[in-house]
Amino acid sequence: MLWLSSTALIVATCLLLALATTSADAPSVRLVSRQTICPTTPESPTNIIGSLIRLKSGRLLAVWCSGPGPETDNQRWLWIGYSDDNGHTWPQPFITVDTPDKCDINPSLMQADSGQVVLFYHSYTGEEKHTTLVRRSDDEGMTWSAAETGHPHCFVQGCTAMRLGPGHFIWPANLEQQSGVIISEDDAQSWRWCQQRTTLDHRGGTSEPSIVQLADGSLLAALRTHKGCHYFSHSTDQGENWGEPVPAPELPAPQAP
Repeated sequence: MLWLSSTALIVATCLLLALATTSADAPSVRLVSRQTICPTTPESPTNIIGSLIRLKSGRLLAVWCSGPGPETDNQRWLWIGYSDDNGHTWPQPFITVDTPDKCDINPSLMQADSGQVVLFYHSYTGEEKHTTLVRRSDDEGMTWSAAETGHPHCFVQGCTAMRLGPGHFIWPANLEQQSGVIISEDDAQSWRWCQQRTTLDHRGGTSEPSIVQLADGSLLAALRTHKGCHYFSHSTDQGENWGEPVPAPELPAPQAP
């Protein structure tokens, strides 16, 4: 679990314990470890919007956004941190993206079958639209390629990609109040939007999907909305098309993913 607070970037490790309760299947969560990756400083008083993955080697790799002011400020950059002992210790993090006079934000990580690590993020100023950029690392995040353009414009804030088969990945994404996935069938070298995204005829539509694969192979997406609760959408064709969102009023979440 990657927890971002106003004072530090923290990794919390939770242990699920099946405790004897009135419901035999109800789990309880106990915090067993909490480690600070990056304390704030006067120059970087906020750490926000993080992404955390486990690499094939077992290393934990984290990326997050930091800066002196609000998200609209043009002085934000991306940090990288890693741990080789299941999150107990984190060597000194370092800045991996810092575009002059621009806000670098919304980072998300994934690892391709080849072992290459892929970073999606946005870079913009307050006067222009977000530009979706991609960087790649062949040494587990220690060095990165130059930024690539030309990929689908989308927001993949904090989510990581899901592997559906050899070289076949989907990445939960949203754009213009519609949610779905971007798809790669060449081991994360190129991406395209799914055939049909899902939305609501309501202010804000849907955004920031989180996706799981069910036992029957279909996909279930939890969607952020402005309607006071989570909505859910299904796909039965590996994410190409998404059904009409269905509300879950038992899961209140005002404007929250």
